[in-house]
Amino acid sequence: MRKKTREKLLNIVKQNYSEIATDFDISRKKYLWPEMEKFSELVFEGAKILDAGCGNGRLLEAFNGKKVDYNGFDLSPELISFAKENYSEQEFFVDDLLKLENLPERKYDFIFLIAVILHIPDRNLRAQVLRSLADKLEVGGRIILSVWDFYGQKRFDELVRKSETKRIFSFDGRECGDLLFLWTSGDGKSKSQRYYHAFKDKELKSLAKSAGLEMEEFYKSGKNIWLVLRK
Repeated sequence: MRKKTREKLLNIVKQNYSEIATDFDISRKKYLWPEMEKFSELVFEGAKILDAGCGNGRLLEAFNGKKVDYNGFDLSPELISFAKENYSEQEFFVDDLLKLENLPERKYDFIFLIAVILHIPDRNLRAQVLRSLADKLEVGGRIILSVWDFYGQKRFDELVRKSETKRIFSFDGRECGDLLFLWTSGDGKSKSQRYYHAFKDKELKSLAKSAGLEMEEFYKSGKNIWLVLRK
């Protein structure tokens, strides 16, 4: 992918979450995905957890009643402000998956990457991100990763078709599966452009392999694909 295209898409992601932060915070307080509760059972007392792309920090709801050593970061200062407001006793900071400048010098038992890597353009950049996170794991540690299952759900068919058609005729250097579409606020008054990468199963498995991680689980549930990757 051309550098100019990659930078454009990364800027779209950053701008989007700045624009939708308030609505995102509200929507992520409604309920916790069942899979988060399921995977929380893997987490033991005192586990060191990194929530990469933590948003408003709602993953912490999965660990209620369990003492864990948690760090959460996100690219969006607005979402980190909400996270600090929602969970004032926890440690959150602004950081970029592509740089990881602010991470503590430590190894983690679990890294959660929930609906995050699908916002990273360029297959090489995604592999770089996953390898960088794998380096932060303890031996035997796990990355729990999810992406939207765009190709596996009929409700996404039209969105994928229209976005792919626009991509082909735009000649802007986006890769197959790179989707651009408008997000609409809950009250219908504002819109914001979003970027997602739609993964096929083979592509996800190849990505995990490129990071040198063992795949413990790969399955689909609801609108998501879930992977448990072990170092």
